[in-house]
Parts: sequence; C-alpha cells; structure tokens
Amino acid sequence: MDLSHLSKLQITGGDRKDWLQGQITNDVQELTPGRSLRACILTPTGQILSEVALWELSDSTILLFPEEAHEKILDRLNRMIILEDVKINDLTSQYSLFSVQGPTSARVLEERISLPHSDASSVEFEGKNLIVLRSDRTGSGGWDLLFDHRDTEEVRKLLEDIPPIGEDAWNIARLESGFPLYGIDYDEKTLPAELGPHFLSSHVSFTKGCYIGQEVVMRIYARGHTNRTWMGLIAQIAFPPGSSVSHSEQKQIGKVTSSVVSPELGPIGAAYLRQPFAKPNELVIIHAPGGDVEATVQNMPLRKIQF
Repeated sequence: MDLSHLSKLQITGGDRKDWLQGQITNDVQELTPGRSLRACILTPTGQILSEVALWELSDSTILLFPEEAHEKILDRLNRMIILEDVKINDLTSQYSLFSVQGPTSARVLEERISLPHSDASSVEFEGKNLIVLRSDRTGSGGWDLLFDHRDTEEVRKLLEDIPPIGEDAWNIARLESGFPLYGIDYDEKTLPAELGPHFLSSHVSFTKGCYIGQEVVMRIYARGHTNRTWMGLIAQIAFPPGSSVSHSEQKQIGKVTSSVVSPELGPIGAAYLRQPFAKPNELVIIHAPGGDVEATVQNMPLRKIQF
C-alpha cells in the first residue's frame, strides 16, 4: 500500500522521551531504541485529537498519524515545547511511505533487505537509506518503509513483484481486525474508552505519569464503562454506513460507522452502541435503506471469531 499521505514527524533532542510522556496516552519510558507503541493524543477534556504510532530509533522518534489531523497535531506539539531540548521535524512532504502487509511480509522482505529483529531501524538499499518500521495495519503483520521521495523509483523496484492492494481490500482487512479509521469511526468527540477494550489496552497506559487528558481517562476507568462502545456487527445482508441500529427493547441504540462485505465473514460493520446492548451475541436490527437487516453484535476484532 502507498501510504505516503500519512503525516510523518521526526522528533529529536535529549528531552524528547520525558516530553512525549506528557503528551500521549501510552508509556514512552518503555520506548527503548528499536521498539514501538501506539497511543492517542487527547484534548484536555479527554477526547481523541488523533491516534498515533511511534517508533524509537537511536537518535530520534518517528510519529505517524492520519493526514487529516496533521495541522492540529503539529500545532499542539509545537505549542507544548517550552524549555525542553526537543525539535520536531515535519517529514510529510519530503518522505514517502510504502507498507507491505500480510503474514508472509517479513519473509518476502527479508529476501531483499535486512529487517530489524526489533520494530525499527535504518537500512541501506542500493545506496539509499530506508527507515524500516514493524507495522501491523491489517491484523496479519507487516512493515512500513519510510524513505526520501526522491528514492521512490528505487523502492518501487524493490517491491515490484509484490501485488498492490486497493482501498477496498485494505478497508475490509482493517475492519475485520478492529482498526478504527479517523473521521469515520472516531473524531474529536470520541473518548478512547468508547473504542472498546481492544483499542484501550493497546493505546492507553493506566500506570504511567500525567499527560494531557489523563484526568478524564482515569475517571472513566474508575467508573468502569462509557455510555457507548464501538462494537462489531455481523449480518447476512450488506448494510451501509450511517444506518441506525435498534434493539427489541429500545428503538434507537446506535449508528453504523463502517461496513464492508468480507470474503471470510460476509457482511460486517461497526457501530457505536449504547452500553446495555454493547455485548457479544446481542441481536440488533440495522435500518438500511433497502430494508431492515438483523445482525449479531461482537467484540472487536471480528477476525478472531471461530465458526
């Protein structure tokens, strides 16, 4: 996949880890060279400005996040540098990003370049520098290749016999695996806990120090639940995003955010459902334009369901 549209930041400086610790929801102290983590950057009131992925190199930290959040994240991070030894280098327009996904991605790439044993490193390919990042974007494992856009042709040759996939195929894989999409499945009104336990466990540390938005996150954690949760839906008939969802006990319990037809699971989707009905095996009705569709509620990710 060509993911060059993603926002790409490189953070340097001796204070960057301590500084990042106060900016994101996960524990940066665990981010030793070669390791990676996922996190969120929140508003002061605990809503998600953006999901971010971080990789630690020997001399810098790489951040990738959705392009739609570029300006607000860059502005937010720059404003939070006071006296710290931290510098933010925006690589977005200068660097391209290709992602190789799937269960055999490591084996295929290892035949061409030297993959790191950890999650991140810089490698050489025909005299060009590649930043290689372990990155699972579809639930089956994968790697991102970050490189100067002037080296695009050389990297294309490196990957020329690896088949490209389109947005539709990627959308199926990411929804099966429970990856929410910015602007579709979450926005600046979404709390991390509303995206469910799978997302929360991989993006939020409840034992780290203070960060912006932590007070709200911890309050919800102490309460034990939110008023709604992003849940998976499995049906026999396809249904579109935006459809309302009801239950035999309540007329309006949620709204579909994403939907696809999976080759493995059939028609699937995701919806925010009110808490009493956000539980596995609950039967709900999706009110699609072509008629009502019965669906079963499941936790994310959907791909782990055994038939």
